[in-house]
Amino acid sequence: MAADEGVRARLARGGLTPLDPGVAVDVLGAVSGCETVVDVDWGRFVPGATAVRASRLWDEIAPGAGMAVERAEPAGDGGLHKRLAGLSGAARRSSLMETVRGRAASVLGFTEATAVDVSKSFRDLGFDSLTAVEFRNALAAETALTLPSTLVYDYPSVEALTDELLTRLFGATEDDVPAAVAATASPAATDDPVVVVGMGCRFPGGVASPEDLWRLLADGVDAMGGFPADRGWDYIRDTGDGYARVGGFVEGAADFDAGLFGISPREALAMDPQQRLLLEVVWESLEGAGIAPLSLRGLPVGVFAGTNGQDYPALLALAGESGDGYAGTGSSGSVLSGRVSYALGLEGPAVTVDTACSSSLVAMHMAAQSLRAGE
Repeated sequence: MAADEGVRARLARGGLTPLDPGVAVDVLGAVSGCETVVDVDWGRFVPGATAVRASRLWDEIAPGAGMAVERAEPAGDGGLHKRLAGLSGAARRSSLMETVRGRAASVLGFTEATAVDVSKSFRDLGFDSLTAVEFRNALAAETALTLPSTLVYDYPSVEALTDELLTRLFGATEDDVPAAVAATASPAATDDPVVVVGMGCRFPGGVASPEDLWRLLADGVDAMGGFPADRGWDYIRDTGDGYARVGGFVEGAADFDAGLFGISPREALAMDPQQRLLLEVVWESLEGAGIAPLSLRGLPVGVFAGTNGQDYPALLALAGESGDGYAGTGSSGSVLSGRVSYALGLEGPAVTVDTACSSSLVAMHMAAQSLRAGE
């Protein structure tokens, strides 16, 4: 297959049909301010574009298109299952792996399945959201299984996906599970120490508690609002200059009972608002769980906090305020967890995680690991 034919085939599978150059130029000339002109098969394109993260944008552009592939039942009569059932454990896994490898190669446009490294991540192989959905559909038809659109993200290599499909088709057996995986498999927990007993939160839209958040979501409240008047911001007013005049702002971010936490007013000023809000929501979480916050002093209680980005020092400097003596602890993201531990007298692990958008999830994961390990 010639290179240009391969590109056309790849685009068509993703729902994009190359336009005739003459037609494209005419349309561009007729539409002012248009950056892209494309002939889209929405039924193919939208499921891929929303495979990992849903977007209401497509509901407006192509209503219903995102449901065409996602909710379709897989085709096929389970012939693969019958063929694999007659093989031994090792041969069964090898045969299924070649099937998965072949489908991956086909979706990516490789002529030979050997071009796909079975241990390499699908992301590194070149998969995107569109090819991920196409690959999922092909395997669903082949296996007659209902598979998620996030398949390549949940099981990120041919090897990992093969083992998952093997389990779904036949159930886990000692022969089917690789020795390395079996050796590291965790036993089923019989008394899991990880439970959620209290929550606290702050969100735009006047949300100051989990109950507020539930009401906001249940009632469909628009959390966007005008600029707050309690920050001392010299923002651009309605002068027709095109600046945004609404946003998602946390109410009461400037309010902080420093004395409750044994913090002086000067030190509170130097503290990043993230630290202040974290102290407040931790206190409220404990109270919500029926635990007196200060009763934990001296106990092996851990704090795991997720954070991402600190710009408060620059804002403090622009405001002409001085954080001398407290600037280091007040503006450092790594201090977040330690701030809570120090204020409440906790003696367990204190870990601050910054993995960008996944910070909170990673912090929760590490906290659960710490509990299970008895730390």
